[in-house]
Amino acid sequence: METKDSLQDNVEDLVSHVTDYLDTQRKLLALNVVEKSSAAASATVSAVVLLLFGTVGLLFLNIALALFLGKIFGDMMLGFLAVGGFYLLLGLVFFANRKAWVEDKIAGRIINKYFEDNEN
Repeated sequence: METKDSLQDNVEDLVSHVTDYLDTQRKLLALNVVEKSSAAASATVSAVVLLLFGTVGLLFLNIALALFLGKIFGDMMLGFLAVGGFYLLLGLVFFANRKAWVEDKIAGRIINKYFEDNEN
């Protein structure tokens, strides 16, 4: 009878330890999700702020360039047309090469970041 009680105590201890282990793993997973989410959110906010300032700066530089070219061409409309045409051409080149220049590189960085984080 004593062996049966001892075995039952061992099984109860094992169940208790497994339950604690699973609870700890769930909490660890939640902490990892929060850590990765906060890192992604902060990186996104930084990128958006930099993009905003860069866009505003580029906008004013393009207006200045269009005014400058308009003075050279003798017609302001031609200056703005030249700048617009340049960006249209740049957009077409980018669109034609978007997979090689952006999509593959971003996918590669995300995959590398995932495996870097999982190695630690």
